[in-house]
Amino acid sequence: MPPLPTRLAALALGLGVQVGGCVDAVDGGDAERGASLGTGSPDATTSSLEEAFVLPPERPHDPNPLDLPPAPMPEGLDVGRRIFTVPLEMLETLAPGRVLELRAAYYRGLGDGTMLVRVGHGPTYPIHPAYVVVPERRGRLGRGTRVIASYRGRLHHGVVSGRRARRILVQFTDLGTSLGLQRLDPERVGSLGPGLRPGGFATRTTPEGLEHLTLVSAAVHPDGVRRWLTVGHHGTIDLVPETSLTSLPREGRPRLRPGDPVRVVWRGRMVPGTLRAWDRLGLYTVQRTRSGAPLVVGPGMIMPE
Repeated sequence: MPPLPTRLAALALGLGVQVGGCVDAVDGGDAERGASLGTGSPDATTSSLEEAFVLPPERPHDPNPLDLPPAPMPEGLDVGRRIFTVPLEMLETLAPGRVLELRAAYYRGLGDGTMLVRVGHGPTYPIHPAYVVVPERRGRLGRGTRVIASYRGRLHHGVVSGRRARRILVQFTDLGTSLGLQRLDPERVGSLGPGLRPGGFATRTTPEGLEHLTLVSAAVHPDGVRRWLTVGHHGTIDLVPETSLTSLPREGRPRLRPGDPVRVVWRGRMVPGTLRAWDRLGLYTVQRTRSGAPLVVGPGMIMPE
């Protein structure tokens, strides 16, 4: 039998190798973002531990808990691309009437009819594509372009002010206040075109008033109706017929001026107010008709009365 110091050294070396493997599994190897996972097979640098995390035996989950129709897989996505999706802990308990939020995540490849995604340094897991928002990259992001980007790990809206030192200057417009211009990596910013778009805003008429919604994805359901998966006040989810939705900001909208009557988002509804001021960075200050503190909102959160 080898002497005790030799045995202890061998044990320490063995533990060091195991710990190193765990770090690789948790970190997910984002340094190799240019690699490809093909059709669900891990790349050469992905550890066997990370592969096991795709479906943790102790926590199996349904990648499509709302039983949404099949959705086309996104094309041309590189491994490591920044996307927004439902975190695993929410996906496991997701059901009609529950809450949903879109968090910043990384695309890790394709599974069997699913996308493989990872939020932060968590496990890689499969999810139906309808629960994923892929930021669009269409043309140059010039001044005034509406965009979506990550702020504190969640999807938020903003307006481009310009560029500086290979960064895009963005004013976030849905935080209720102004943070000033944020310098963002262009790879982590997606444009929002006109009309109904994943990640964009829309309204629908309900018995309680005009509801303000965030759009996630659209699909034709078995009854032939095209519906959008939407997120409302406090993250409440719903499936809304496309014919019931109107995109915000509205196309061909008149230019708003201080003193104009408007409707503005407040607690998930479009309520009456008066425009008090606006700036060229995309922020509007509105005073609600029923008093209260002034509201600071972006272009997808205000409309003419």
